[in-house]
Amino acid sequence: MPAELVEKVEIYPLDLTYMKTSLRRYQIFGVKYILRQEKVLLGDEMGLGKTIQALAAIAHLKAKGETHFLVVCPASVLVNWQRETEKHTHMSSIIIHGLDKEFEFEQWKAKGGVGITNYESLSKLANRLNFNIGMIVVDEAHLVKNPQAQHTRALMACSRKTDRILYMTGTPLENRVDEMCFLIRCLRPDIARELSTIRSIVATQRFRNEIAPVYLRRVRDDVLDELPDLIENEDWLELNSVEFDSYYMAVKSKNFMAMRRVSWDVHVAYSSKARRLLELCDQARDEGRKVIVFSFFRDTLEKVCQVLGDRALGPITGAVSPSNRQRLIDEFAEAESGKVLVAQVQAGGVGLNIQAASMVIFCEPQIKPSLETQAISRAYRMGQVRDVQVHRLLCVGTVDERIMELLREKQMEFDVYADKSVAAAESLKEEPSIAWIREIIEEEAIRMIALQLEMGNE
Repeated sequence: MPAELVEKVEIYPLDLTYMKTSLRRYQIFGVKYILRQEKVLLGDEMGLGKTIQALAAIAHLKAKGETHFLVVCPASVLVNWQRETEKHTHMSSIIIHGLDKEFEFEQWKAKGGVGITNYESLSKLANRLNFNIGMIVVDEAHLVKNPQAQHTRALMACSRKTDRILYMTGTPLENRVDEMCFLIRCLRPDIARELSTIRSIVATQRFRNEIAPVYLRRVRDDVLDELPDLIENEDWLELNSVEFDSYYMAVKSKNFMAMRRVSWDVHVAYSSKARRLLELCDQARDEGRKVIVFSFFRDTLEKVCQVLGDRALGPITGAVSPSNRQRLIDEFAEAESGKVLVAQVQAGGVGLNIQAASMVIFCEPQIKPSLETQAISRAYRMGQVRDVQVHRLLCVGTVDERIMELLREKQMEFDVYADKSVAAAESLKEEPSIAWIREIIEEEAIRMIALQLEMGNE
């Protein structure tokens, strides 16, 4: 980036009154860049905090008097965006999606805040957007690559209602010239016209200079001194009707293990967790990462392998001999980026060194906290040369929420007392009591009955 532009970005005044979370230095630069340049493409590598930078930019505009903001993202991360907004800011948010999207849209229009919708819903709501917006944020912007697609045309229509647009993608675009140039044309047609005159486009310094006002990308090595080595993410997903019905039956039968299989107990075509897992594995492949996927349940691992096809190695289970486990790990280490090692958390999470992986995905939260710690340490250990991304696939309004509460309580207990108490350290290895499990089942049963009654009244 030209030094003159860097200087202009750095002196931009930033108001983070509405933020709860402190930003790293490179994130502050990213926020200032977004605000000063107004229409930009943020291409930071996955894990560097694109979401928090977007929220900080929105928070600044909120402090300056703007009232309405719109986030457009895949349906699989709608809840994630709402939770991140609640976690990092003092701003209200509403998901505009599903059967009630028209009502939710009117609520957002009346009250303001951060409206969060997906590409499909945007296509149906675009013609109702008859007021100005402080900023539109487009997550996974590489999906907006077809100018003829209905959601692309809807986004273009909505973009005329704002002076500030942020496209975000962790997928590298430098080698997808046409897609990159189309995104830049959506944001800055003047820069796109200049790019059209450059031959051998990506290889030239002129290309980099031309896109500097609209495109910012940092990778881990750019911010190595600031970035923590272990980045943990909670990927919260909403149940669709098929998943809800299956989960309801699991709760009704008081089958705790069936409840824990939420989203994986349906055909993969209907599984929100399967869809999110595939998205994460695609991102990892594009960033040159390899992935380990853990689950407690063998039937879940079989579905993971079904979803991933020939990208999957394994699964490693208790039935796989030590020599075959090592063969799979060696094959994984030598494989190309994007390969996924699938393992049962009880088997693959202990005694194996898998530094070739830099992303760890849990298909469900583990009720024995030490299982997750041990599993993560397979990749996050001496010899690891990249940051390690940990993703937990979780469903809103299910037993996943209660198990995560348990894990947080156990971790807090460990953090506070472990230095002074061997018992506290041992608590991370404990299974929850039968009484706790029965309590969860009963609470979920009562909640599901209440939901059914509410739906019946509607």
